[in-house]
Parts: sequence; structure tokens; C-alpha cells
Amino acid sequence: MLRDVVDKIAGRPLLSDPGTQFTYGLNTDVIGRLIEVLSGLSFVEYLRKKILDPLGMNDTYFYLPAEKTNRLVELYSKGNIGDKLTLHTNDTYRKFAITGQKTYFSGGAGLVSTVQDYAKICQFILNKGEFNGKRLLSRSTVDLMARNQIGDSFVWDRQDKFGLGLQIITPDSHYGDNASPGSLTWGGMYCSEYTIDPKEDLILLVFTNVHPYAHYSDIVRKFRILVYQALL
Repeated sequence: MLRDVVDKIAGRPLLSDPGTQFTYGLNTDVIGRLIEVLSGLSFVEYLRKKILDPLGMNDTYFYLPAEKTNRLVELYSKGNIGDKLTLHTNDTYRKFAITGQKTYFSGGAGLVSTVQDYAKICQFILNKGEFNGKRLLSRSTVDLMARNQIGDSFVWDRQDKFGLGLQIITPDSHYGDNASPGSLTWGGMYCSEYTIDPKEDLILLVFTNVHPYAHYSDIVRKFRILVYQALL
């Protein structure tokens, strides 16, 4: 359960002081547990009541209900450029959303969704906290989320910054290509990725369901370049 994982994390020292370094880890799982403590709801109940239902995200789950299991997209693998695209050999990776105990609701990973649902949460951010006639966040809160929170540090070697759950593309980005500085992005484990560009009023979504994928960066970057080249 989320509580058990976060209790173990709480017993370990911090790698660095908050705001002084970008470290990829279970940070957002801790936030999920804080939501449980402060709201009195389980994390999955909170998400459904406060975010997913209000935004009309009716196809987003940690674990699919029985009537939707046949819609789960198959997972493939292509680790090297010369490899053929093959069915993933790890059954847990392929079927975690429809098998197992179904008791762990992570704050930072594990949701499965559709392109349409994912577009809704991206549009929600682009709209500064409002979508489907529902305002869930204030404009100033979304602005804070999109503000650098890691000081002089960078996200890996990309020369990008990180806000509150969002990677921020900078003018010196090694990853953003044509995306406007200040655009927001992040990716999923199975080669899914979004870009939210407030300047161009634009959302870009990539979904492949391949892991690992030798062409991941090439697909995302070339798709982004082609979209921006098409703008008038």
C-alpha cells in the first residue's frame, strides 16, 4: 500500500535539500500519501472525486474494471534500432492494470489512460486550471507549477528546469527542439509524452506503448519538429 512505501521512504535521509537538486524518484508518491492524510480519503478515491470525474476523464484508472480489460493496449519492445518489434516478455509490465492484488495506488506512476483523457488533463493545464466547465486550480497555482523549483540545477543533461510535477523547456534546452521556451513536458514509461505550449496555445501528445524503445527520442523530437513546422 502507498502508506507502507512512504513510511519506508520517511525513514531514509534526503539525498539533498529541497530545491537544490533534481532527483528522479518517488517524490510524487509522498505527495499522494500526504493527500490521503490531509483529505481523509484514499489516494485513488481523491483522484476520482476531485480530478478525474470533474474533468470527465472516464477512461483513466490504476486498474481497469472488468468491462474494460479487453481495451488494454498490448505492450511491445524494441530495445535496439536493429531489433524487430516484438511482444514484451515481462507479463507484469504487460498486464499490471488487469492482474495482481490491485492494492498499490502510486502517487507518481501507474495510471493507464486514453489519448482523449490525457488531452483533457493537458488542456486543463493549458487553460490555467479549468476544463469541462470546472475550475480545480487557480491561475496562480498553475503558474507556480510551471515555475522553476530547482534553482541552478537542471533536469538530467537537458538544460531544462523542473516545476511542481512539470519539466520546463528553456531557451538552452537540449530536448525541446522547436517548442517555445516555457513549454511544459514529461513522459510515461511506455513511450508516451506530452508537450504543453502556452505561447502557441498548443498541446502535443505521443502514445506508442513500446518499452524499451530505441526510437523514443527520435519519434518525440521529429513529431514535435513537424508540428511546429506546420504552424503558420
